[in-house]
Amino acid sequence: MRTDFAVVVPAYDEAEVIADTVVALRDAFERYGLDGEVIVVDDGSRDDTARIATEAADGWSAFRLFRHRVNLGKTEAMLTAAARTTRT
Repeated sequence: MRTDFAVVVPAYDEAEVIADTVVALRDAFERYGLDGEVIVVDDGSRDDTARIATEAADGWSAFRLFRHRVNLGKTEAMLTAAARTTRT
């Protein structure tokens, strides 16, 4: 089984859909026995994206969240995730 991968989710004002996204990813990881990580980068959201994502993950060890104070754009969110992944 591969363990050297990360799923990156750049998120900006995604409060309405982020819980469903996190739950679907967790379900897929469990169903297929995946052992990578999921990194959500809240890119300066003005809503509750980070809080909702964290609550949806509910202690899931594969889940990590990082936040930008302001919106820097999708590319910067992807770079933030790449710099912080523990998978090489």
